[in-house]
Amino acid sequence: PLRSFNGVKWSVKLGATSHSSPIVAEGLLFIVADNGTLYALSPEDGSEKWKYQMLSRKGPIFATPTITTGCVYVNDPAGNVYALDSKTGSEKWKRKVCNGSADSVTPAYGVLFITDTKGIVHGVDPSSGEIVWRARRGERGLYNARGTLAPVIKDHLYISFCDYDGYFCVDIPSGAFLWRGDSETNGKTSSPGGVSGDFIYKTIYTAGGVDRINI
Repeated sequence: PLRSFNGVKWSVKLGATSHSSPIVAEGLLFIVADNGTLYALSPEDGSEKWKYQMLSRKGPIFATPTITTGCVYVNDPAGNVYALDSKTGSEKWKRKVCNGSADSVTPAYGVLFITDTKGIVHGVDPSSGEIVWRARRGERGLYNARGTLAPVIKDHLYISFCDYDGYFCVDIPSGAFLWRGDSETNGKTSSPGGVSGDFIYKTIYTAGGVDRINI
């Protein structure tokens, strides 16, 4: 049987609106407000444990914090990436990676991946913030739009873009562009999609449908 709804346990007002999704990890709830403040709250009662003010105070901020052991990574719309101690909020490093980004950092193979608004994918060393890897097509980005990073599979990174309904495949070790796969559904997407077996499933929100792409 379904559990009955017992009401809201707690509610907390942030300093601004929020477009970011909350995430619970390492005993804390992390959420970013559109004024560039990252909050760490108690999942039990919503009490504030610490907060951190990013350089960019202009929203909306859609990026969700990424948590690894002992560290939280977050980025702002200006292209800054931050590494903070997840327990205390103390800054480990911050780095200007690109001129603009809106999607969450994706960790894989010891690298933090982030796309910018020109369709270039950047790889950042998680311990220092140094840029160690880039993927583009010639002198241009993979696509002239903001990208969303999909799951990493078999040394390959799959990237979708907000006004394109297919995928770009990039080899992680070399950063080389491998292929572009177009969808049969014409439309736009706003999510990286999910993976199962040899397929990626993604929503095409302007067409109101779901596509399956063979990888």
